[in-house]
Amino acid sequence: MSKKDFVMISGASSGIGLELSKVFAKNGFNLLLISRTEHALALLRNEIEAEHHTDVRIFAYDLQNIENIEYIFRILKNENISPRILINNAGFANYGEFMNVNIQKQMELIDLNVKSLTFMTWMFLNQLNDTEGARILNVSSMAGLLPGPYIPVYAASKSYVYSFSQAIASELKPKGVAVSVLCPADVRTGFQKTAGIESSKLRMMEPKELAVIAYKEFMNGKRLIIPKMKLRLLKCLLKCLPEKAVADSLYNARKQLKK
Repeated sequence: MSKKDFVMISGASSGIGLELSKVFAKNGFNLLLISRTEHALALLRNEIEAEHHTDVRIFAYDLQNIENIEYIFRILKNENISPRILINNAGFANYGEFMNVNIQKQMELIDLNVKSLTFMTWMFLNQLNDTEGARILNVSSMAGLLPGPYIPVYAASKSYVYSFSQAIASELKPKGVAVSVLCPADVRTGFQKTAGIESSKLRMMEPKELAVIAYKEFMNGKRLIIPKMKLRLLKCLLKCLPEKAVADSLYNARKQLKK
């Protein structure tokens, strides 16, 4: 894989997506950055191009509408650009007891976290001229490995991302495509504000630190990326605990985080 290949990153204007964009640019890759926030994307493009002298294209589109995904890939085809790496990072959460949440927001969450990610992945794979050496990184969450009181739809969406990624990783390995899934826990981004969580009560990882770890393990071909040893130990421990006990414990902990 050439360092001048294009990397497509969704949710690139802030948080994990922004920091991954910088790490890939620092390592010589060209970038295709997607977010709804055009101004933030433009600022990021200017910063990266000035510092790293790499080619950065921006696409300010809402990926909840899959027609926008088709349009982006149509633009790339017309410009004879075929990304070799896909980073599915776009997503959001809502926080609260399920019966009291805004159900329309939950449907939008499913559209972005599940439907759009699935369609982006399919479109990416089917535009490849040569699958050998292509890579996909799907951003899931430790929440996807746990029961999800107060975030049931979000946790379920990330469980889908985890399972989907593991499945297609096995399917695509013989074709030369490496698939990884990233499962961070609490990361200091705008995510907590969007979800309505009191972030001052959480011990959080910085997105820059996560991006460096994720890049290294992704490019080394690691299928499951859990960035902290204590989180990897937690994953192992959870296999030994009754799901009901885990769910009840998380319910009691998370109800303290609501603003």
